Amino acid sequence: MAIAGKVKGVNMLTAVKALRIDRERARAVLPPSLHRYLEERVLVSTWYPETDLLGLLVALGAILPAAPDPFAFMGRHTAHEHLSGIYRGHLRPGQLEQMLAGAGPLWRNYHDTGDMSATIEAPQRARLQLAGFAATSREFCRLLTGYFTELAVCSGAVDVRVTKSECTLDGADACRWRLTWG
Repeated sequence: MAIAGKVKGVNMLTAVKALRIDRERARAVLPPSLHRYLEERVLVSTWYPETDLLGLLVALGAILPAAPDPFAFMGRHTAHEHLSGIYRGHLRPGQLEQMLAGAGPLWRNYHDTGDMSATIEAPQRARLQLAGFAATSREFCRLLTGYFTELAVCSGAVDVRVTKSECTLDGADACRWRLTWG
């Protein structure tokens, strides 16, 4: 039996706001069960179904230009929004390693499933891992790739490269990314 994950409303807001810009196009690509997000208020501290977030993101991905990757773009935009807003206190320029050490608690602020961790493997190289996440999808993995990229850039890193190395959708026990920077 699959675990039904939940996500905080603060994580839904960016997608909802973007979809509301063109409600008619959004209505055309959103499943009818998600149309309510075009009208109802999203409460930042309320938990919502993770599958609803994924549905909103997939719809938004259908509306955004195909290049650059809309999911990586959404991830970068969301990270920038988080790190310049509600979580700006976590941002310490030049201290990416220390910021990555807080990946687990930061993840838990948004999601009630999954364990996020980061391991510094060498100077300017880390492995990020997400295990036990209920809503793994290729789109969400691409969004996280963008999120990790922007997190590193906002921390002052240059020459940032984030690559997905393993995925639960391919049979791995966790999703893993390699993060390198200059």
